[in-house]
Amino acid sequence: MPAGGEAGRWSRALQRALEAKGDGVLDRGYDVIAKNVVLLAEQGEKWAIEEIANRSDGKCAQSVLVGGQPGAAPIIVGVVRLVRPDSD
Repeated sequence: MPAGGEAGRWSRALQRALEAKGDGVLDRGYDVIAKNVVLLAEQGEKWAIEEIANRSDGKCAQSVLVGGQPGAAPIIVGVVRLVRPDSD
């Protein structure tokens, strides 16, 4: 469903709440929440530390079992990178 429809309702509600928290300025609302996450990380809150690390360094790669059973032959996935040639 598109972000403007029913699926976007939660996102729009969060945006309104953040704007309200930031006195009508969305970025100020984000700043308030970010400061709270940092404070919780300083207090040793594991999820807050992980969130900061994931946002700073990127989330660690995780293995995912896609179709098949543990111990079965691996599924090989190739990656294709499309490159636009220089137009001279």
